[in-house]
Amino acid sequence: MPLSVAMSFATPYKYAIEPRNQAVGMNFIFGIMGAYGIMKSVEWGFATDLLPYTWVGFEGKSPAEEEKAAQEKGNAGGADNEPREKKVEKRRRTEEAQREYLAGLRRKQAAEDGPIDIIRSTMHLLIAMRGQGYDFGATTTQPFALEHGPFLRRLLLEIAWSHPLLVLCAAILLEPPTSRDAFVYAVLPSLNAKHAHTLGGCVTGLAMGTAVFAALTLGYSCCTLVTFVVTALVRLLPMPEALTLPRFDPREYPPLFNLSSPPDSVAKFWSVQWHAFFARPFRFLALNPTQRLFRPLVGKQLGRALGVLATFALSSWIHEFGLATSTSTLPPHSPPLPSLIKWGGSVYFMSQGVGIVLEGMYTALTRRKVGGYGGVLWSSLFVCLCGGMLYKSWCAPSSSLTNASVAC
Repeated sequence: MPLSVAMSFATPYKYAIEPRNQAVGMNFIFGIMGAYGIMKSVEWGFATDLLPYTWVGFEGKSPAEEEKAAQEKGNAGGADNEPREKKVEKRRRTEEAQREYLAGLRRKQAAEDGPIDIIRSTMHLLIAMRGQGYDFGATTTQPFALEHGPFLRRLLLEIAWSHPLLVLCAAILLEPPTSRDAFVYAVLPSLNAKHAHTLGGCVTGLAMGTAVFAALTLGYSCCTLVTFVVTALVRLLPMPEALTLPRFDPREYPPLFNLSSPPDSVAKFWSVQWHAFFARPFRFLALNPTQRLFRPLVGKQLGRALGVLATFALSSWIHEFGLATSTSTLPPHSPPLPSLIKWGGSVYFMSQGVGIVLEGMYTALTRRKVGGYGGVLWSSLFVCLCGGMLYKSWCAPSSSLTNASVAC
């Protein structure tokens, strides 16, 4: 573990893409992957319960999945009047059955797998960031396109709209504020200079958030397409089945974002609809240990709130690490940036944790979950308005993440 942590830490600093001042955006992603390597190293180094890393596939139904399906069917049928004690007992029995089910799968896999299978499984587990097909799998975006034709059409369509959208956002981000404000004033001459500048700043900030969404979609779709093509080509080679790549399964590569409905809470946006690349290390390193530590001291609700804040603190760190590695060779800002701008990224991600805690407090006080049209309005405004701090931090001259467009 110490060696992998050290290598993951040093690699983004030593082997960044050159010239660094023209590839800040790509090196930012490179740095985040270094942070991911650090987190996975610590996670795997301290993991004693290996059952969550069990490959369960997509065909069978585990006890946990059957219980979830039964709950969804019951919720669709109307009010839930089942006593709390009965629910707790049912949950306990389901967890025990799930562990027995996973243990049986692991015994079967251990009996059938050889050395090559173990190496392949380990590599697959390393790159399966979202855990599709594993017990620890994060949120999914069903339905899946099981046939290769519809799957490829979906990928090509995502590439077709995400690339021009990213280019458009990059053009807006690279536009000098003076010419941007002049354009806004020309379109809306009734605005005064101050209001035109404010509106221009809002448009630029929205463009940065949209650029992140488009860049993630484009990168994920391109990597998935390359994986599909390479797998198909390798499987054409005359090699033994044990040495070749496994068949490509589209169910392992669902859409990156869950866009089936608008976000009606901050918690849903980050836990269900965002990409969930880091869901497992966040849960293992931040959420679960913080809850175990503080629940006996402060109770279940406050312990969970602290766990949520710890999760977003870890999210703040990986983004600050990516920013630090990508700008390590750039000259420092003169004069130094105010602390709120310098650490605006951390302020933003921590604010999202605070938003989720506020939603939990609302539910505890009113016995109603955040949702509906009011939830959509609340979550959209909260996520976007807090993003102003992120925009000021990442687009500051010393950060210069707007150079990401050059790398794209």
